[in-house]
Amino acid sequence: MTLEVGSPDGSRRTVKVTRAKLAAADALKGGLFADTGIVYLRLPVTADSSILNQIAGNLDEFSKRSELRGIILDLRVARSGSSWPLSEMLTLFGDGNLGKFYTRDDSTPIKIEGVNINPAIEKALEILRSKSF
Repeated sequence: MTLEVGSPDGSRRTVKVTRAKLAAADALKGGLFADTGIVYLRLPVTADSSILNQIAGNLDEFSKRSELRGIILDLRVARSGSSWPLSEMLTLFGDGNLGKFYTRDDSTPIKIEGVNINPAIEKALEILRSKSF
């Protein structure tokens, strides 16, 4: 495909564009604030099925370096049409009936079967989310 592009100064040029599959390169980011024992993790815009293991692995590694006092999961840029990534991640932090998902027409209980991978990560959890989540 070729495009003719105009600049504000009036000059024009032709640009050849090749279409290809776009792959997201975003990754789990964050770290440990060692002096506070607080972990901050920003989830990517999109993630594959390995995100739960990545989070668990990071938390396990951080718990070896410092006593964990809290965990902040930043979901503000994470996007999905389902309950991802919340449902999978909640297995790390809770067990049993943890509330409800609400839509305009219905509500669905959040029942989680917890996985205790490391007692050190059973800490206070704060979730940051966007208004549209």
